[in-house]
Amino acid sequence: MSIPKDGGWWCCAAEFGEHEATCANYPGNGKHKLIELPCFGIKITLTGQGGGGISSDLHDDDEDHVGCAMADAIESLILAHACAGVDVTALAYVAGIETSLEACGNHL
Repeated sequence: MSIPKDGGWWCCAAEFGEHEATCANYPGNGKHKLIELPCFGIKITLTGQGGGGISSDLHDDDEDHVGCAMADAIESLILAHACAGVDVTALAYVAGIETSLEACGNHL
């Protein structure tokens, strides 16, 4: 799998974590682990080799650069924690995500 210059994870014309079952990168193929959090549509796919991808509903079609940067930063932190082995499904962790987003929203 190659990493495009824009930093996103793409293959088979599908965003990483949303592959069809026939794709070699499909999370259900035993090589990847899919984690779905109960907030903001956050889906994390871990490759099992220290990397992964994340998708969420944090981005808005009409958001400005600050909102986009906020969403990217929070997604990156969540993905980094998941790759490092932090239990991002823990209720306290999910509450922390929600609190962080609320605090960011208060500053926009």
